[in-house]
Amino acid sequence: MSDESNTLKAQTEAKIAAGRKGNPAFMKGVDESIAQAKSFQ
Repeated sequence: MSDESNTLKAQTEAKIAAGRKGNPAFMKGVDESIAQAKSFQ
């Protein structure tokens, strides 16, 4: 992985982490959607 993609991934993870703190109910819904999507694969 290039440094650039690592940075982008880190920024995305930071935004997700901030979103979890700011709106845990919404993030719970997102996590459930992701888990559901994975279960269909």
